[in-house]
Amino acid sequence: MAHYTLVARIDAGDGKFPFVSVQFSKSHRPISIEGATYYLRPSGGKRTPIRIGKDLTAAHSALLNKEDCKTPGNIGMLPEGCTSIS
Repeated sequence: MAHYTLVARIDAGDGKFPFVSVQFSKSHRPISIEGATYYLRPSGGKRTPIRIGKDLTAAHSALLNKEDCKTPGNIGMLPEGCTSIS
């Protein structure tokens, strides 16, 4: 099972759009980055980021769903690599 990291793509102002890690507060909530587009980056293996969008709440929910091995919108079906439902 892959673990995921929440990253954001920002406009650096010089024509470049680097990925930066999203910081989390002490209450484990992601801190918003102005003008960012959020992605999930899997660790190990295929490292192609999965585009989530500009909504931080949706990105955080997608991260939690991926880490819990649940498919958003269809909880009854397990993604590949998951063996059980918690």
